[in-house]
Amino acid sequence: MYVDKAIGSSLETDVWIYAPEGSVLRSLPADQLAELFIVSNVYVHPFEDHEKFAEQGNIVGKPTLYVGENGDDKFAVGVARAKQHKCPRCWKYISVSEDSLCTPCDKVVASL
Repeated sequence: MYVDKAIGSSLETDVWIYAPEGSVLRSLPADQLAELFIVSNVYVHPFEDHEKFAEQGNIVGKPTLYVGENGDDKFAVGVARAKQHKCPRCWKYISVSEDSLCTPCDKVVASL
């Protein structure tokens, strides 16, 4: 993604994770996963839906399927350019309009 310059920064991406029920990836809040992966958004879906990734638009490549040694630990990950606007405060692409603060940053600034 970085090599062909489709994406210049990890914050320019949204990540789709497709994991089976009971997976630790399904149990973590998406905003915490986004912080962990240093991306703007993470969307977690049932593993069975991984073929629907192409419908998201702005995709970079196709989802990568990972399968554990015993065949049970499988999940798919897809990456796409973020669809929202860049927040001028946190630089995440989660703002609803250009040059406006995202909701979390707006709350922080309002509390100051």
